[in-house]
Amino acid sequence: PTLFDDKPTVIGIMGCSRGRDLLRDFLKIPNVTVKYVCDPDSGRVAGAAKLATDAGQKTEAIADFRKILDDK
Repeated sequence: PTLFDDKPTVIGIMGCSRGRDLLRDFLKIPNVTVKYVCDPDSGRVAGAAKLATDAGQKTEAIADFRKILDDK
């Protein structure tokens, strides 16, 4: 069993340089929803959002990480 087996987990990725590798890993885990990808670089965040949406996620691309922290 893994940490994510029992219940759905919703995450946000902050920083789409190294975070892009983490995003790929999280997209492989069942019950994980990537709700946000965040980076001030518009090209990086757009690429990460496309990766997530191509994997079937409904992911929002944002520049300000505070939106992730405010989403409770």
